[in-house]
Amino acid sequence: MTPTSSTCSWTAVRSNSWITITSGSSGTGPGTVTYSVSANNGGPRTGTITIGGNDFDIVQSGTTACTSTISPTSSPVLRASPTCTAMGCGSITGTVSVSSTCSWGATSTDPWITVTAPAGLGNGNGTVSYTVSPNTGAPRTGTITIGGKTFTVSQDGSAPCTFAVSPTPYPAFNGSGNNGTITVTPSAGSCSWSATSSDPSWIQITWGSGTGTGDVTFTITANPGAERTGTITIGDQTVTIAQATATKPLYFLHVDTSLPWQTEIALINTGGQPVTGILKALSDNGELVGEPMNVSLPARGRKQIVVASEFAYPTDSTDIGYIIFESSSDAVQGYTKLYQEGIYREATPAVRAPSTSDIYIPHIASDAQWWTGICLVNTTSAEKILTIAFNNGQSKTISLAAKEHQVFTIAGLFSNQPQPDIKSAVITNAGGIIGMEVFGGTFGGKSLMDGILLTDKTASTIYYPHVAGDGWWTGIAAYNPLGATSALTITPYSAQGLPLPFLTHSLAGQEKYVGTPASLGLPAETAWFKIDSTLPLAGFELIGTTDYQQLAAYSSGGGTGAKAGVLAKIEKSGSTSIIFVNTEDGAASVVLTAYDNNGNSVAVGTLAVGGHAKEVRLAEALFAQDIGSATYIAYTSDRNVVGLQLNASADGMMLDGLPALGGAN
Repeated sequence: MTPTSSTCSWTAVRSNSWITITSGSSGTGPGTVTYSVSANNGGPRTGTITIGGNDFDIVQSGTTACTSTISPTSSPVLRASPTCTAMGCGSITGTVSVSSTCSWGATSTDPWITVTAPAGLGNGNGTVSYTVSPNTGAPRTGTITIGGKTFTVSQDGSAPCTFAVSPTPYPAFNGSGNNGTITVTPSAGSCSWSATSSDPSWIQITWGSGTGTGDVTFTITANPGAERTGTITIGDQTVTIAQATATKPLYFLHVDTSLPWQTEIALINTGGQPVTGILKALSDNGELVGEPMNVSLPARGRKQIVVASEFAYPTDSTDIGYIIFESSSDAVQGYTKLYQEGIYREATPAVRAPSTSDIYIPHIASDAQWWTGICLVNTTSAEKILTIAFNNGQSKTISLAAKEHQVFTIAGLFSNQPQPDIKSAVITNAGGIIGMEVFGGTFGGKSLMDGILLTDKTASTIYYPHVAGDGWWTGIAAYNPLGATSALTITPYSAQGLPLPFLTHSLAGQEKYVGTPASLGLPAETAWFKIDSTLPLAGFELIGTTDYQQLAAYSSGGGTGAKAGVLAKIEKSGSTSIIFVNTEDGAASVVLTAYDNNGNSVAVGTLAVGGHAKEVRLAEALFAQDIGSATYIAYTSDRNVVGLQLNASADGMMLDGLPALGGAN
């Protein structure tokens, strides 16, 4: 090293002990500094000799390979200056940590990236600092090389972020609760976004923000009403979310088309707007049988189907266990009618609401003359393990798979042995189950059969709207499913609505009040009666001819009657008797309209029913006009009435009973 002036004095100072100055440690004017380095058994190393304020770098390789790591390996996405950055507001700067066993350098070939430290070589562990100049153009990426490692720097441009979303348009959801995903693709990987819902009450964002490409996830709740739409906004994009009205299934819970059995079902649109839907036939395992049938019902329209001959794929009809009508309307009512032509038949309403708790079997007859059959459908998507607890202390366990339909007799649960001691039962763990029971018997070579729905409904007042005479008999059953004793008050009425002497009875837990009006001590003038109970009861009545040719059942489910309802079928090859009971003190005016299958009004009539009175008319006698083209009757009333219809075949061999549909009868 040569000084700039012959009069300058200088000294030489080493930075590391492995460097030795052998001569020329100081001097004036020109001179020479000599040095030596010790052997290096480690990794590469760097040192300096400072001479007159100037550094002389000494680099020595080692016997161990040099290793270096950096952290992080890339910067966050820097925003275009002077916007605030992911690293803060103000100048755009950053640092990188270095871990090394040797000396290293930091350089960048990109002019917009400046390494500010270290000024020269680094050694061992250290830090690299850098700055990024403002970007007025497109997004860009550059690098810094640090000890042979690459550090990537990304910076936004000054153009605003735009976004693309998919799918678009978003497919419409059905009425059930559901989940959804929207993929977001921004114009630059550094663009951030967030999602907002126009209606968080039913569109709920579960993941709604990010940087670069990502997903928005959301849930929607089940739709309780009409079709609805909402939006999700993401950056400059708006996605429309549409949801249909929730499907409201109507169950026809037992179908049998294996000859000689036949099944008839009917749908009645009780509303003033057209309804479209589909009929799905399902096997006992809950699997679809054939193709669904599309159904369009005009306002007040009706459709009747004999399953074996009219349902899609009739050759498969023997595989059908039950049928569901799916639509967005709850105005559609219906019934299922099972029969053997010329022998017997029974009818039960279609079911819209499965049970929510235990189901009650109010009457079981399993002896030498009578048999009792049970039909159950699991409407849920999970297996149900049911316990049938009988009144005599015995119990049986039934397993129902998801959507399964199962039919059995009480005797069948006991190796096909009659069970005369079993009179009633409770089915526990029955939430989501719908069911029915069928009574059958043979008397003097003549067969009888009818059935009722099995539900979780009980009531403190039960109406028995028809006590028949003149060749008819009436059987009644009232069942106390609870463990405590209930006090009953039985109030009979004449046909004109006059109260007759009442009776009282004590009904123990799990006990039935069962018999005929005469055997129970009701007056001979009794036309109908009600039972008031201190505990809720389940009950029904049977109506039959004394020659054992015909039998019908009526089960109300309790309630005080209704001010509107539908009498679902006018028998075309026989007769239809209509029965109304006014449950209130004042006289009722019942307005009746006979409709055809297309929903056209055929005739209108008015029936006056006195307070607590009963009126029985043939369907034709309710109208002054001819109702030959009518298929059903709808009614409204200014007071609560209980409605019932009895349909008899022309040969006097078959009878079925149906409560008025659509009301709380």
